[in-house]
Amino acid sequence: TELHKVPETIISRCVLVQFQRALPEHIVSALQKIVDVEHITAGSDVLMDIAKRAEGSFRDAVKLLEHVAQGKTKIGMDDLKTSGGTDITLAKQLVDAVVKRNARAVSVVFQDAQQHDADLSYVQKTVLMMAHEEMVRAVKEKNTEKSCVYQHMLAVLNVIPDALLPFPHLPFELACLSLCLGGGDGEAKKESIAEEPRIKIEVKKVEPLTL
Repeated sequence: TELHKVPETIISRCVLVQFQRALPEHIVSALQKIVDVEHITAGSDVLMDIAKRAEGSFRDAVKLLEHVAQGKTKIGMDDLKTSGGTDITLAKQLVDAVVKRNARAVSVVFQDAQQHDADLSYVQKTVLMMAHEEMVRAVKEKNTEKSCVYQHMLAVLNVIPDALLPFPHLPFELACLSLCLGGGDGEAKKESIAEEPRIKIEVKKVEPLTL
C-alpha cells in the first residue's frame, strides 16, 4: 500500500525497506534463465522488449513471457506484437467509451478484460499512452477543447492499483466510470445541478374569520 496511508503508530514500529524497480538488464538475465530451463529459443531483443514493458517488475515480465511463449519453442518479435493484441483492443475500446462518456461500455470492457484474463496494468498504461498522444496532437492543432478533455482524462486515470482490494485495479475502473458520470468534472456537476427541478412555494395571505 502507499506509505502515506499507513498510520504513524504503525510506521514507528516498523523497519522501512525501500525497494527499487529492477533494471531491464537484470530482468533480461532472469528471463534468459527461464527460457534456457524451458528449452525456448528467444532473442535478446525479445527479452529486452518484455523487460521494458514490465517497467521494473519481475512478476509482470515473467507473466508476459508465459503469455507469449505458451505452446511455443521459439518466440520472436512478431509473437510479442500479437500477444498484446487483446489488451490493446481493450485499451482502444476504453478510451472511446470514456471520451463518449458511455459508462455501460466501460463496464463491458472491464468484464471482457476479466473474462480474457487481460493484463489490466498494461491496458491502463496503453490507455494513458493513447490519451497522451491525443493530447499532444490536440495541442499541436491548437484545439484547446480537445486538449483539455485529454488532460483531464490523464489526471483522473493516473491511479495506482491497490493490492489490498479484492480487485487491485478497481481504482482504475472507478476512475473511468467517474469520468463518464461527471465525477471530478466541475462543469458537468454544475450542469447536472442546474437541471434539477426546483419546487416553487407560494405563501398566500389568509384573511381572519369573522364571527
